[in-house]
Amino acid sequence: MNTRQVSSFAGLLFGALLLGAGCFGSTTPVQTPTPAQVPTTPTSATDGNAPTAPEARITIQSFAFTPQSVTVSKGTKVTWSNNDSVAHTVVGDSGTPGTSGSIAPGATYSYTFTQAGTFTYHCGIHPSMTGTITVTP
Repeated sequence: MNTRQVSSFAGLLFGALLLGAGCFGSTTPVQTPTPAQVPTTPTSATDGNAPTAPEARITIQSFAFTPQSVTVSKGTKVTWSNNDSVAHTVVGDSGTPGTSGSIAPGATYSYTFTQAGTFTYHCGIHPSMTGTITVTP
């Protein structure tokens, strides 16, 4: 074999190897792993983020607010969750905690208490449903 034939043979061999590698390579696409969801709510004031405001929950079920009376500190966000089969409202007797509008089954209404005091409320659709929020300084 002369130099020209060896060079052509080497070129053909290299081309065949490249073609074979493409044919026998993996056809499964590589998936990049996604990071797990991590809570972003800060757990303390020392982690460099602002602390979260305290929260309280009131359930609306069986035509009642449960618990009927709640004591919270100033700055607390109170959330009413309607677990009943009909709509309800939250209406502050003195304006606080505002007026929610209709809260559909499965929906929520939230209000953050910024002043200390005792605040009574009722359901505007079912006035026999009442509750009290006491806010401490």
